[in-house]
Parts: sequence; structure tokens; C-alpha cells
Amino acid sequence: MDDIASGAVKILSSLADVTAALGSFPANDPNTTLQGKPWIFKDDLLVVMEGQSVFYATLALAVVCSDAGGWGDPAALTTPRFNRLKLDIHVDSLRDSGHSITETSGAPKQRGKALFTLINTHLHRTNPDMQLWGDLRTVGCQLLTEPSFVPMPDGDGVYTGTAYYGAVVFGSTDTVT
Repeated sequence: MDDIASGAVKILSSLADVTAALGSFPANDPNTTLQGKPWIFKDDLLVVMEGQSVFYATLALAVVCSDAGGWGDPAALTTPRFNRLKLDIHVDSLRDSGHSITETSGAPKQRGKALFTLINTHLHRTNPDMQLWGDLRTVGCQLLTEPSFVPMPDGDGVYTGTAYYGAVVFGSTDTVT
């Protein structure tokens, strides 16, 4: 059964506009399970971001989804739960072939904000319709905090921004079969 993080990875991975805006593993990657897979991860960043812009230019972006606890108390005797989704966006600065940064710090931050805006159009929902994230039933998802892009420690020009979402999901007694 999917949790909030794996469900978010599945829904984001199914959106062509989101996957087109991210970096991805090479089609000839030696690990066949990664070939062509976009950089959308659960819990951990599984790619070294520093220097990726040499190969991917402005597509040197990655997303990590993780469970960040709850954002509200569930009502007694009901199954909806209130999960908090943490969304980290990682952006590499543009570099030349020698890996020297070729832009000011504002440019990767703007690329990160543009990716966030795109993702937010899919995650932040204003209607209560049920939407499956994998096999996790969600009936709402609202933005709780906007990301602020800051340099990653020891990231040498890599920036990260974190947004939080509050999702209303059905509990384990309401499984999809």
C-alpha cells in the first residue's frame, strides 16, 4: 500500500509536463531499472546533483518526496488521515565544460521556482474529488508552505527548496482492491 511519499512519486511520475521538466537517468544506464527514469525520488536524493548541468543544462533538476508526519488531528471514529508531504526540489547551477558555474545564484533559484509552480498546479487541489496516488486515496491536498531556495551545504552551486503540502487521505481500513 502506498504512503504519502510513494503515492506522490507515482502521481508526479505519471505527469508528462513534470517529467519533461526534470533530469533523468540515461537511456543506456547500466542499471536497467533506472534507464530513462526521471529524477523523482522517495525519501532520498539518489543522484549527485553537482555538475549535472554540464550534461543536462537547464534540466538539471530533481524532486524528492517524503512523509513529514501529520498536519491535523483525525476525527474520532473516522478513517481520513491528514498527512504532510515534504517536497524537496534540487537545482544545479549552469556550468561550463570545466564545471565552473556560469550564472548568478538567482538563475537556479528561478528554475526551481518554475518547477515548483508546475508541480503545484498538480498537487494543490481546490476540489474534494478523490484522486488516486498509486493506491492511496486522496480527497484533498493543499499547499502549506512555499519553498525558499538556499544553497545546499557543500553543494557547490546546488540549490534546494522545500515545500510542504497537507493531504487528506483515507486510512488503512479503506483500501483499494
